[in-house]
Amino acid sequence: MKLIFLGLIVVGLLIGCLQTENSSSLDANFYGETDIEFAAVKTVIYENCSSCHLYHSMTVTEMVDLGLIVLGHAQGSELYYRIKNSSGINGPKDMPMVGTINPSELSLIENWINGL
Repeated sequence: MKLIFLGLIVVGLLIGCLQTENSSSLDANFYGETDIEFAAVKTVIYENCSSCHLYHSMTVTEMVDLGLIVLGHAQGSELYYRIKNSSGINGPKDMPMVGTINPSELSLIENWINGL
């Protein structure tokens, strides 16, 4: 009886070692981190924000955790708010500080956030 129990434990451990995905890779698929669209967004962020911020090196999960994006809601996302040159109770949030993000790039980011 003990040998059967021990055998089942060994088989369970071996099957667990054959796992091909972990929670991080599943999160990446869920949040679109492997899409072409996310790569394009990261390129826009790199070209326009990297002189001051490291947003281009973050995952979607990190951006959400830091409050930079709200899944499915670009208008409520800090990242979108700042690059859209919005103003509010705390004054204007004009980013990038030098230059602007063109409307097609802004639309790409908006659509990407809304699609998450």
